[in-house]
Amino acid sequence: QNIHTMGIAGLYRQQHLIGVLISIFIGDPPKLPDDTLALFKGLADQAAISIINARLFEQVQKGRERQKALTIRLVEIQ
Repeated sequence: QNIHTMGIAGLYRQQHLIGVLISIFIGDPPKLPDDTLALFKGLADQAAISIINARLFEQVQKGRERQKALTIRLVEIQ
């Protein structure tokens, strides 16, 4: 497949691994230039932020569902 370089970046929240970003680079050079590494790091950082935001959104949705259920139950009790 002419793969010469593969970049693997861990996606972290604080010190916990939440995912992995893998990029495969075809052709030369076997060593990535600094600007490509910076881009790769930026992509990894943005992916980690997106994962965290998605999890936070899910927690908010679940909280709203619990609040709604409790409100309904409170009205029933009253």
